[in-house]
Amino acid sequence: MRLLHTEKLELTSFLGEERPKYAILSHTWGDPEDEILLGDVQSGRSRLLACGKPGLPKLLKAAEVARDSGLEYIWIDTCCIDKSSSAELSEAINSMFAWYASSTVCYAYISDFESTDPDLLSNSNRWFTRGWTLQELIAPPVVEFYNKDWVSFGNRESLRSELSSITGIEALVFVWHLPSQCSLALSEEESGCDLCHVDLAEMLDSFSVATRMSWAARRRTTRPEDAAHSLLGLFHVNMPLLYGEGQNAFQRLQHEIIRKSTDQSILTFTVKRDHLMSARFRLGNPLHFLFAGSPSWFEPGLQPPLTDKNFRPGTPILLLSSGIQLEVHIAPCTSHPHFSIAVLSCSSKADALSSPALILWEVSRSTTIRSFKRMWIVPREECPEALVFHVNAGTGIVRGQSLSGEWKMQVKLLLPPHPGLWLVDCKHVR
Repeated sequence: MRLLHTEKLELTSFLGEERPKYAILSHTWGDPEDEILLGDVQSGRSRLLACGKPGLPKLLKAAEVARDSGLEYIWIDTCCIDKSSSAELSEAINSMFAWYASSTVCYAYISDFESTDPDLLSNSNRWFTRGWTLQELIAPPVVEFYNKDWVSFGNRESLRSELSSITGIEALVFVWHLPSQCSLALSEEESGCDLCHVDLAEMLDSFSVATRMSWAARRRTTRPEDAAHSLLGLFHVNMPLLYGEGQNAFQRLQHEIIRKSTDQSILTFTVKRDHLMSARFRLGNPLHFLFAGSPSWFEPGLQPPLTDKNFRPGTPILLLSSGIQLEVHIAPCTSHPHFSIAVLSCSSKADALSSPALILWEVSRSTTIRSFKRMWIVPREECPEALVFHVNAGTGIVRGQSLSGEWKMQVKLLLPPHPGLWLVDCKHVR
């Protein structure tokens, strides 16, 4: 890990965990040619100060703020990584979440925000639209916000309500690290905070996979692969970087997640018609049919909101060459004899005893395993239900106390024989 000295403006490399306290900068890039890069800093202080790049004032001001806070070092992604080295870039991206989490303070520089009134912040500010800044908002122990002129207008805790409104992330995420006295600083409604004194990973794991994916649903990255790379830390996974693979990186991310988690909410994404009609799905890897194509498929409002903890423990999802295999409760779909309903081991926020379910088409069965194709439900304008829907609790198949053991079977979701489209009209699955 390279760190920039806040006074000398020189880079020093530190190996392992032996490194000094440091600040870290969270910002949005301009034109790459305008940013201060590794070579600019390595050219020496005098040449750096004379380079005239538009990104220089940002670097100098960030270093000054850190220096005024008593910190000798700062990490800035534009100049502390050798991006010409694929090995170093891969190591940095896989380590980046940990680097932010290990920092003393993170400075969030909102370059297009001129006010000091946090009520004027909105999701139109570019910092809130970028994929990389999600981990930069959550991982550090302290996040301080600065406007275009480097005037501080609050920190993550004081702005938790505004940040929650803009990002859709529960406000408690922004105060997870506070000490037990946090009830003195929080409002009366939040005084029962149960996230205090928990580990960052433990806090993240208290939220379902689908919930964490939804935090990134409306964020964008310049390179499609980075939509996956920017989420590695949120799911505690590592994977090699393969720039050029496009959206397949997000498929690999989901495969890594299911290898470490039993959370079946990863299957509760929503499919839109334009998703299925895309060239990638018509011509690409058919395994993509079983997983979401991007974080946007978990967009809030397009699927029933789920609780952050399963009310029934899930079982592992096995990745097979022909599809995936998991254990779920199976019930017939009363409105269509060819369909079955697979009730997942996660529950609705509206009703803790109600679960989302998948619509399946059975193709074969044995004594212990039934094989299905997953059906894609594409909503019509006059019928806005999404792929994942809540089974009517009155049927008795989703109330927790009504789930009988005989319904619980191994289910294998098969790949389609070719990248075709499986569409079900919503009116057939009520």
